[in-house]
Amino acid sequence: MPNKQRYTIKYDPVSQTIIVRFTTTWNAQTNIDAFNHAIERYDVTKINFLWDLRRASFSQFSIQEIKKLRAFRSDYSALRGATKSCALVDESVKKSLMQLYHEINLGVGPDTPVFLLEHEARAYLGIAPTVSFIPEG
Repeated sequence: MPNKQRYTIKYDPVSQTIIVRFTTTWNAQTNIDAFNHAIERYDVTKINFLWDLRRASFSQFSIQEIKKLRAFRSDYSALRGATKSCALVDESVKKSLMQLYHEINLGVGPDTPVFLLEHEARAYLGIAPTVSFIPEG
């Protein structure tokens, strides 16, 4: 499915992390599309994900969206047991909403801790400070 500038994807081979930067309204389908786009090219059992939501709008954020995403994630939970995932947000309201997302998704791995500070997300996933989150080209 075409991206239509809803998100960008960048891969950091050192930390084996896919960095997904959302550039529009965040909802379950956009997240699912980005995930599917990434696993077309990379092994889902070995890659980590950083969900960069700093430029995303949460105007469609709802329990229904979280439930859709939980149902999708559960299909991959067993495969992703050895990987990490985290969310990076830019404000405390988004952090609170993403912590709700995290709570609803307990038991569907990997856990997705939420960070307000980029250096904390980088440290959690082992992404070097020199790696840009913006794809080239």
